Amino acid sequence: MRPFRLAPALISFLVLNGSFAASAFAQEPPKPPEAEEGADAEEAPMDDAEPAPPPAAGDKPAAAAPPPAAAEAEAEEVPADEEMPSDAEMEAEMNQELAAEDAAGAAALTKPPAKGKGAIVGVVKDAVEHETTPEAQITVVGTKYKTIADFDGRYRLELPPGTYTLRIYVELHKPSVVKGVEVKADTLDRFDIDVVPDESSVDTVEIVTEADKSSVEGLLLTRQRSASVGDGVGRSEISKTPAGNAAQAAQRVVGATIVGNRFVYVRGLGERYTNALLNGTPLPSPEPDRAAIPLDLFPSLILENINIVKTFTPDMPADFAGGSVRIETRELPSKPLFQLSMSMGIDTNSTFRDRLAQRGSNTDWLGYDSGLRGYPKGFPSYVLAKGPKPGGGMVTDDDVLSAARQLNSSMHPLVKNTAPNYSLGVVAGRGWSFGDGQRIGALASLNYGRSFQAVETHIAQYQPDVIVNPDGSRTRTVSPTLLVDGKRGIDKVTWGSLGSVSYWPTQDHRFTLLGMHTQLADATAQVLQGIYASRGAQVATTNLRYVSRALNVLQLRGEDDFRKLNRAELRWYASYSVAARDEPNTRDTAYQFNADTVSWNSISTPENGSHFFAKQTEKTKGAGLDWSQPLLTDPEDLKLKVGGLLSSKDRDFAGRRFSFGKVRGAPNDAFFCSGAEYDINCPVDLYQYGNVGTILALTENTKPEDAYTAKQNIYAGYAMLDALPLKDLRVVGGVRVEKTKQDMNPYSQFAGGMAPPGAKIDSTDWLPALSLTYSATKKTKMRAAMSRTLARPQTRELAPFVFADFFGSYPIAGNPQLKLTYIQNIDLRFEAFPTPAEVLAFSIFAKSFDDPIEPYVFPSGTPGLISYQNAKGAKLIGLELEGRKNLSFLHENLKPFSVITNLTLTHSRIELDPNQTLQNSTNRSRAMVNQAPYVINVALDYAGEELGLDARLLYNVVGKRIVQVGTGGLDDTYAQPQHTVDATVSKKLGKNFQVKFLAANILNVKWRETVGKTYRDDRVTREETLPRVFTLQAAYTY
Repeated sequence: MRPFRLAPALISFLVLNGSFAASAFAQEPPKPPEAEEGADAEEAPMDDAEPAPPPAAGDKPAAAAPPPAAAEAEAEEVPADEEMPSDAEMEAEMNQELAAEDAAGAAALTKPPAKGKGAIVGVVKDAVEHETTPEAQITVVGTKYKTIADFDGRYRLELPPGTYTLRIYVELHKPSVVKGVEVKADTLDRFDIDVVPDESSVDTVEIVTEADKSSVEGLLLTRQRSASVGDGVGRSEISKTPAGNAAQAAQRVVGATIVGNRFVYVRGLGERYTNALLNGTPLPSPEPDRAAIPLDLFPSLILENINIVKTFTPDMPADFAGGSVRIETRELPSKPLFQLSMSMGIDTNSTFRDRLAQRGSNTDWLGYDSGLRGYPKGFPSYVLAKGPKPGGGMVTDDDVLSAARQLNSSMHPLVKNTAPNYSLGVVAGRGWSFGDGQRIGALASLNYGRSFQAVETHIAQYQPDVIVNPDGSRTRTVSPTLLVDGKRGIDKVTWGSLGSVSYWPTQDHRFTLLGMHTQLADATAQVLQGIYASRGAQVATTNLRYVSRALNVLQLRGEDDFRKLNRAELRWYASYSVAARDEPNTRDTAYQFNADTVSWNSISTPENGSHFFAKQTEKTKGAGLDWSQPLLTDPEDLKLKVGGLLSSKDRDFAGRRFSFGKVRGAPNDAFFCSGAEYDINCPVDLYQYGNVGTILALTENTKPEDAYTAKQNIYAGYAMLDALPLKDLRVVGGVRVEKTKQDMNPYSQFAGGMAPPGAKIDSTDWLPALSLTYSATKKTKMRAAMSRTLARPQTRELAPFVFADFFGSYPIAGNPQLKLTYIQNIDLRFEAFPTPAEVLAFSIFAKSFDDPIEPYVFPSGTPGLISYQNAKGAKLIGLELEGRKNLSFLHENLKPFSVITNLTLTHSRIELDPNQTLQNSTNRSRAMVNQAPYVINVALDYAGEELGLDARLLYNVVGKRIVQVGTGGLDDTYAQPQHTVDATVSKKLGKNFQVKFLAANILNVKWRETVGKTYRDDRVTREETLPRVFTLQAAYTY
């Protein structure tokens, strides 16, 4: 069944549920939100706002008394001819409204404040229309207290005793202040506020009322206003988790799964169905085998929020089906900001214990190799084999010998004691106002972190087998081809810097220049030992690998508002990014145990004594423009939006392979290590400078397909309408056209070499989208969306380059014959927002894939070859549930506690073509690779305002999912669920200091992959015990 045929039934289901929930919410008004005291709360400048005189004492009745006339806030530049209602009219009307309001929500508005504090409550209204104004932002000047009025304009603030000034921002109204608001201990007073509409100063209002996207309320407000289905997490939420980077933070978003601690999968779909944008700009990838951006490149210190958009509208890049990950960097502060943080962490598996390591360079601590592991100075660029030299002459034995002596290096791991994990971070910024709307702001951040891991691992590979029973019957089973255990040590360095400058020549024109650099490096040392069935013996292998990744971004963005053109808007950007990856001198050795001589013998194979070098650079140039033009008198009634995007990516990848083998006639003794137990220092005596040329000979094994260039040019344009045909119905529809020109061309690095054929994709695609948003009440929304999107093959999936992670592992190669994948999407969602900080949501989604790309194990020697192929099709359907609720409805003593939970359930099936090689799959009916059947996140929050204490307990689990397709009778390999529990506790110490304790993986879970869906000890293909990590963090904020 096509997903779109489900639309009528799903819409009926959603409407019925939406109507029921809407009526329920209409019957019981929510409690007004409490004031939020956030460490990062910022105030918008209001130097030109005219204060109102203090309200008279008689205007503040006791909690039980009926409300008097509202204390009107005086706004800036009130027009002289503006007709204001009389005091008597205002009083009569407000008393009438407030009487009804008190009857419905008196318990919420008049609840006594916390001991020792006072409370002010009230309603924000339009001074002309006398209607309540939802989503008003109320801040307390000179403090960090703030709140957002609910959908009925009601607000509540609990404050220490004192006299305060309130600032009020409401969209399309003049900013206002109320001075002399007196708060007394253990009393509740009422201050209703009138705000004046401002048709002539829309620019000021639009800026100051922009939602604070780092807070829960701001994100939910942005979500309500969005035309797309999406979910996110802001800076204030991230600070309550152990997340140190964007990947760990995204794990808490509804439907998100993090793979390899680096890549985000949305709704259980692989990273090829997810794109990532930084401040709306596409980014290059430093990974050779993925187009996706590793999110661990972005430290959490620089993040404002992460949003995952799950439905497509024509004004966004269309290369996603699961979600579009939107990373927004910290916004410029409106007042001076300085934050210094540092942390130290204990890893229970490694800290103060021995771990495997490798000899490093003197710049390893900065995340890059100084040249110790790189090509030696003057190393030949020509192939090291007999033949002609570039420029004349022949390659001689002396040339090869000289290069071999330069290349020979340490081949054994070291053992080091492990220091604690640590990190440092600093953020500083400031904004300046110069009058007439001119503003300049600057923000800079620098962060550094280093962590260590010692991992014990078990790896196995299996082949299908048959057991003949005593009665002659046969039972299908599996037998191991590889069973190894070992240890791996990891030294991880991450650092980054960000600088941003904004200039506003007027309130209508705003420009931002951003520069960012992130650096990440992993130094890994691994030793594995066990049975290799293909050799019929025990084998011990070592692997020393160093990989550094860097991302540089330069981005210029502009926002222009044209009030004289009926509030038209222009948004544009231009960017240049460079992603680089360097893998210098990955080294492998392999020794086989000889039981007769009780010794370990160096194996004669190109994978033994090997040296691999690889460099990749990917440059991306991009530009985009969006023009939004209101077409009717009311700008919100009908808008035409048009725009385009140009993106050009150029990748250059080159690798070289070498190996040291035995010189013909050399004695065997040098290739043996005595003893029944393998010694990690076994290779030391063999790989000596003096042995090169007499015992060891160098061979270059570089292949023609080991280098390639790739280009991907995207030319896109779109047109869409955003309309309000009815008061409560929003319709957004249009079409996007994307021209894809993708080329991958292998090339030989040496003269005379013949490279294999490349790949070319040239496609023009029309991608329509339609979405509807219906506001059943002020607190509920129902959404429906249909769209067509696509997914492009990743460059590495097209390239014929072959590489294996370690001796005996599956080699991976690309397939130049891959095609684009097309996806039909349908989404339905019901959302309810009881208060600005609470949400209940229910979603149903369905997708139909044409030509989805799947990894597949091709029979090609031992152990086989992993490559990629387009399946005929796939279907996916799922639902999402989300809730965020304060527990005060159970008992008033539970007011500091909140529960946050989300659940994603998905079901998918691959459709195979009988004429494809994929037909060799063992299971003809299976889920898509890496598609998780369920994802669950639960968090329990405690916010102890009086104690300055916050705590959160988090639980996450991802269901069993296929990580490798089984072939030839072997079942699929599944990643088993991990039930992870994390916790954070933070305490404020005075006005500027905060300490935080974080505990990750409290249950000490294991990562397990098994042949077959059901866990069995004798079917485990990978098992690793993940560490508990306990971190203490201190921060100073000014």
